[in-house]
Amino acid sequence: MSHNNPTVTGTSTPIKVAVLSDDALLQTALASMLAQQSGVEVTALAGADVALWDPGAQLDRLEGKLTELAAIDAPTLALLPDSSRAQRVLGAGARGVMMRDAVGPHVVSALRAVQGGLTVLDTSLAGGLIGPAGGARPDFIEDLTAREAEVVQLMSEGLSNKEIAKQLSISEHTAKFHIGRILAKLDADTRTEAVVRALRYGLVEL
Repeated sequence: MSHNNPTVTGTSTPIKVAVLSDDALLQTALASMLAQQSGVEVTALAGADVALWDPGAQLDRLEGKLTELAAIDAPTLALLPDSSRAQRVLGAGARGVMMRDAVGPHVVSALRAVQGGLTVLDTSLAGGLIGPAGGARPDFIEDLTAREAEVVQLMSEGLSNKEIAKQLSISEHTAKFHIGRILAKLDADTRTEAVVRALRYGLVEL
């Protein structure tokens, strides 16, 4: 679930990254840093494979920017100052979150992972989201069946319904049914939230 240095195949293929930020200085610095990395091309959003999105350091303004995030067509890695709004950003459509003040060349690996369909959580952010396994579980959280636990593990790897169905030798319809049941049991609105809750309450081990 948490990836400091995600291993993604095909890293020789150039990746086109759009840098999105209202902070002109930070946007310029990020674009310059990325442009110096091998196999990275900084481009406009319209032609991007993945977006690096910075909503700014003022978290009280974040809610107003979530619509902007949801409108981004490319898979998006969000930069946040702390973990307090990470779940909101993931729920709004980001495929990964990293600390805003700790971005370096390693962000390229995270961007490639996001492009490849993985969910990327900065280690320091993941701690705040997941917490210790086996934590106190609310009464409304139901146990998962063995099959549902398998599906959650595949969801954590970023697999689509079709890919999950193939992995488990079941129909895509059945995979979709299992995911619907998992979201209901965990009272989750998104696949990412379901995976986080399953980990937090010790229902699965990845």
